Amino acid sequence: MNANQKLVDASGLLTALFEERCRPSLRWLRDQQKVGAIPCKRLGRLVFFDPEEVRAALAVAHSEPAQNPQSAHIQTDEGVTMNSDMK
Repeated sequence: MNANQKLVDASGLLTALFEERCRPSLRWLRDQQKVGAIPCKRLGRLVFFDPEEVRAALAVAHSEPAQNPQSAHIQTDEGVTMNSDMK
């Protein structure tokens, strides 16, 4: 953490990282925090986040490319071509 960066609470983290129209819920954030997907700092019972640490953690967790399976095409007796997963 950079000395100039401030820690934020859960609501501040969501505001810092996401646009309002696509912001996840506080419940999602707490669930991610509980499973260790999002790093946090605890001061007694208070929980704070470093937005840059969280941004980096999310980038690593979601950096795997989306799978684009190459579905085999099957031609039916009627001459219709369909993906193999549509049988």
